[in-house]
Amino acid sequence: MTVPPPTPAPVVVHRQSHASASVRQAEGVVRHYFQALFAGDEIGAYHALGTSPGDQHASLSEETFIDRSARLVGISGHPDGNGTNVAAEVTTHRGLYFVTLRVEDRDGRPTIVSHDYIKP
Repeated sequence: MTVPPPTPAPVVVHRQSHASASVRQAEGVVRHYFQALFAGDEIGAYHALGTSPGDQHASLSEETFIDRSARLVGISGHPDGNGTNVAAEVTTHRGLYFVTLRVEDRDGRPTIVSHDYIKP
């Protein structure tokens, strides 16, 4: 009787993220911002902007299109100078929106310093 050869163990491939720690942090603060907006948590969203409700220099402009159907379907950060530019895609029942956000280090933490969106 012949013994079949042992079954090789599966090979696990760990893919290294090409994104730097600062890019991952920037993407994380953007995810937090959208999760807060999706949940109706304005204080959490303003926190991601490094401000609080009532600050005349901050707005949650994405609230104009975010509703219960909103989902973050894509996010990509790219380092640029002293910060990170983050592109996000949000889908709602009204369609797809592209959001660009600038994240910089403020007071030792990544903070969204500007954001804008378009509907293609």
